[in-house]
Amino acid sequence: MTRRLRRVALTIAEIVAAVVVGFSVLGLLLVWRLAQGPVELDFLRSYVSRSFDTPEGPVRLGAQHVRIEWAGWEQPLRLILLGIEAKDTKGTVIGSVPAVAINVSIGALVDGALAPTEIVIDRVALNAVIRKDGLIDLMLPPAEAAPSSRMLPIIVEQLLREPNTDHPLGRLTEVRIESARLRIDDQTTGFVWDAPAGRAVLQRDYDGLRVKGALTVESMGHTANMELIAFYGRKREVMEVMLRARDLRLSAFATAAPQLAPLAQIDLPMTGYIRLTASGAGKVQRVALDFEGGSGMIGVPGVLPEPRKVDWATLRMAFDTNQSAVRLEDFRFGMGGAELGMQGVMRVEDHSFQFDGEAKLENVPIDRLGEFWLPTMAPGGRRWALANISGGRLDSAKLTVSAAGDFQNPDELKVSRTVGELRYSDLTVNYLAPLPPVKGVSGTAKFDGSTLRFLIDGGQAGAIKVNKSRVDLVGLDGDDHRTDMQIELQASVQETMNFLTQPRLGLPKDLLYNPKRLGGDAAISLSLKFPLLDALSVSDIAYAANAKLDRFSLTNAVGTLNLTDFAGALQLDMTQLKVAGRGKAQGQSVDLSWTELFGPKPAFRRRYEAKGALPLATLYKAGVPDLTAFASGATAFELSYQTPVTGPSELRARLDLRDTALSVKEASWSKAAGVDGRATLVARFAGGPIPPILEFEVAATDLQTTGKLESRPTDGRIERITLSKLALGATNVAGTVSRVEGGYAVDLSGAAIELKRVLPDADPNARGVPKPASPQGPLVSINLDVGAVLLKRGSLPRVKGSLALRGDRLISANLQTTPDGAAPAQLRVTPSGKGRSFDLVAADFGAVLRSAGWLEGMVGGQLHVSATTDDTRPDPPLRGRVEMKSYRLMKVPANPSRGVANVNGVVDQLGRVGGDRQVFDALTVDIEKDGDRLRLRNGRTAGDNVGVTVQGMVQLNTDEVCLAGGIVPAYALNSIISNIPLIGDLLTGGRGGGLFALNYLIRGPIDDPNSSVNPLSVLPIGPLRNLMLAGCGTTSSDVSPNSDLSERNDQQRSTSQ
Repeated sequence: MTRRLRRVALTIAEIVAAVVVGFSVLGLLLVWRLAQGPVELDFLRSYVSRSFDTPEGPVRLGAQHVRIEWAGWEQPLRLILLGIEAKDTKGTVIGSVPAVAINVSIGALVDGALAPTEIVIDRVALNAVIRKDGLIDLMLPPAEAAPSSRMLPIIVEQLLREPNTDHPLGRLTEVRIESARLRIDDQTTGFVWDAPAGRAVLQRDYDGLRVKGALTVESMGHTANMELIAFYGRKREVMEVMLRARDLRLSAFATAAPQLAPLAQIDLPMTGYIRLTASGAGKVQRVALDFEGGSGMIGVPGVLPEPRKVDWATLRMAFDTNQSAVRLEDFRFGMGGAELGMQGVMRVEDHSFQFDGEAKLENVPIDRLGEFWLPTMAPGGRRWALANISGGRLDSAKLTVSAAGDFQNPDELKVSRTVGELRYSDLTVNYLAPLPPVKGVSGTAKFDGSTLRFLIDGGQAGAIKVNKSRVDLVGLDGDDHRTDMQIELQASVQETMNFLTQPRLGLPKDLLYNPKRLGGDAAISLSLKFPLLDALSVSDIAYAANAKLDRFSLTNAVGTLNLTDFAGALQLDMTQLKVAGRGKAQGQSVDLSWTELFGPKPAFRRRYEAKGALPLATLYKAGVPDLTAFASGATAFELSYQTPVTGPSELRARLDLRDTALSVKEASWSKAAGVDGRATLVARFAGGPIPPILEFEVAATDLQTTGKLESRPTDGRIERITLSKLALGATNVAGTVSRVEGGYAVDLSGAAIELKRVLPDADPNARGVPKPASPQGPLVSINLDVGAVLLKRGSLPRVKGSLALRGDRLISANLQTTPDGAAPAQLRVTPSGKGRSFDLVAADFGAVLRSAGWLEGMVGGQLHVSATTDDTRPDPPLRGRVEMKSYRLMKVPANPSRGVANVNGVVDQLGRVGGDRQVFDALTVDIEKDGDRLRLRNGRTAGDNVGVTVQGMVQLNTDEVCLAGGIVPAYALNSIISNIPLIGDLLTGGRGGGLFALNYLIRGPIDDPNSSVNPLSVLPIGPLRNLMLAGCGTTSSDVSPNSDLSERNDQQRSTSQ
């Protein structure tokens, strides 16, 4: 059994070996034969024929020839089917393929399947039509024209399906198209592309069908080589096509359709791709382009009307059919270092388009700005910018634009909205020629279609620093193009004034100062507005400025007074200038303000205001008249100086005199510092520096005065002083002082005037100083009408009249006073010969004495004084006579507090001699005045009871008196002997004397003299009695007072006290 099995196994091994050897021999023979060339196998035609179903119906594939070929050990064995035809059920050929290659698969042979895995198609012709509704239709040529093309849909259909071993093409994975011709007809644009030479590989994968290939595109004589990459989803949901191109010139397609006309201006080689996305049904959804190019020429409708040379370019754009919009994602190109870019959305309808997007420009020298600024966009702003901006660089510019146009007229671009943003550096700007340009300007700018706004970070205009500023070009959307500037400047005040003095600004010259007088710093905010005109006048410019002044100084601000350390603000516009702040004058703080109004109907033209407190010496430097003789210390003040539109300018001043010491020696008045006082001044100027009218009001201690000064404008000489009120102590008058030819005319009227205010005390230092023979000074004519002239102890009531003075000399007078209850007393002084004649008449001299406070106790008395002077001598002497009638003496109550002299003592003495009734019929006395001494000679008076003689002197400068005389009792009888010649003089001592008389002596101050009677004088020896009268120096030969008169009077004063 074992042997039998061994024999069977051996036999099987021999058979297998023989089979192997046989197949090996057959294999070697087959290899040798295939190496010699293909082996025809036409007997297999019926075996390879297959039928299958398609969407168009059942199709039968058949081959005219079958061969097998082998290309070498590295290649598979391939079964080649030649002349493949697809026929429908009617036997009509619906498509053909020149050859089909089938890789021989041992597994497939074992399974009994003979299915191709790879098909090669040649001479494929295909027309693609992009309809206006966005669908893509594939149009196949007739079978006799391109039979291979008719097979392509069948093959593509099988490649899109899942692999299927039961289908004749179920194992197909790749289809090669060796040559193809493609024609694309875009009915939306009218653009037709021809690709006469193409090749492609169609591959099945898990997701669908992928295509790779290459084709040559021709259009209107232009050729471009492209690489094709496509994808068709297995579920037929999406279709993607991408064409890669190298050195493609888009200008070649400009004439293909009117919408592509702008491509004519893009003439440069570009490398990139076109990507098309469509639905599975063939509806185009999106077309995208992405290209980069090198050197060439580019023009952009409405932006670069003429093509420009570019160094490089980048283009990315897409078309979304569902939005009917072309999206320009990135379009950039370089031009000599400058870079221009665009992006946006273009909506197309027929030949028209609407573009909304933005353009970017970078690194453009300002000298090339005109190349990129459209002449039609803001022409006024463009013209101004190109004319006034130079140097520097436009670092970047972004322009957001809404524009509409027509592809047939691309240069007629209509811009409806424009918004721009710019950044620039190191510019030179002539903002208002010929003013100094601003250099080194950097900043940003914005444009909104009507306004181009430059926001300046900084710059330099000569020595003036420009800080953050703004320049607006407005009205650019119309014909009224204007500029609106807000310039922030920082500079020294000198440089600022140099700037403001530019004639181009047209500022009034009286607002400007010599820069050399100025100091300090200024921070200025300057506003300028003017139209963008080629011929610009000053009246076209509207300006305004705000300035902050620091450490400002002005030499000789007022007179020789310097202003320093001023800090304040300045405001200037077309209607006004305002300056306000605080500075120092000679180190003292002063608040200042200055206002100028320029409008057509201003309230005023100019106003200066000042407030502070300054020493008077400082005010004198400001031109205030020097009042050193009357005032010292300091004064607080509030000043305002205003110039109206018409009429005189006006100065108003309010002075606080608390810290001012005042003194008017001529009026015996003074005010110490620390005592309240005030003054108000109002001056009106008629076009010159000297006010013709100065109104004043002063109130200090017991002084109150209101009035005005009228001056000659040419030299400031005072022509008239009007006192509407003068209250000084008890003085209360009003009046005027006017300059007349040769002197002054004074009119005074009022309630009262103190004599001491107009006749001051004599200067003790002037005693003994010789006086000139002729009086010095102008003639002063005075008219008086006052209720009273107040004296030391009384008054002269109701004084009226006139008088004339030259220096301290009374030249003429016609005055009267009317005491209460009495007739007027009158004084007349008139020129007479070599001197003057004095005439004093008083109907009631006692009333005059009593009212004046000179003497009480005299009643009545008709006084007549006549005298003359010799004016040829210095301090002219006076000679005259006093006569008085009908008066009497009476005792009055003593009033020591009033200090008025009375005749009580005289009445007592006379009463001892002649009785109680002291009535006198007449009085005569000769008077002589030499200097300050008044002599009385030959004085006598007599009544029924007593007679009195008097001789002596009155020292006017010391108010002292020395009188001596005799008292004659029983005068009517006792004086008879004195009328007998020779005997009367011997026994009575002269006319008016008596046989028996008592000598008396009155000596001392006029206010309180001492009186005495000498009992020895009763002796009837006249010469001896006269010797007793020599104590007052009253003899006819005596011309000088006793030397001890003053001493005796002083002793009498002390004794009386």
